[in-house]
Amino acid sequence: MKISNLAVKKPVTTVVFYLGIIVLGVFSLGKLAIDLIPDISYPVIAIFSEYPGVSPEEIEENLTKII
Repeated sequence: MKISNLAVKKPVTTVVFYLGIIVLGVFSLGKLAIDLIPDISYPVIAIFSEYPGVSPEEIEENLTKII
């Protein structure tokens, strides 16, 4: 209750306090480092499947899709 009474009795102090907070916020926002396109590395796995004597279509259907 004491803070609310102080804010009502001294409105200039309250306005200056809030303006100070806004100025600090704008200053901090200007110093904030934001990368619009961050470097993202997606996890990649490579699997090589060999099956001698079988056509590529059969390898794809019977081996690669299962893996």
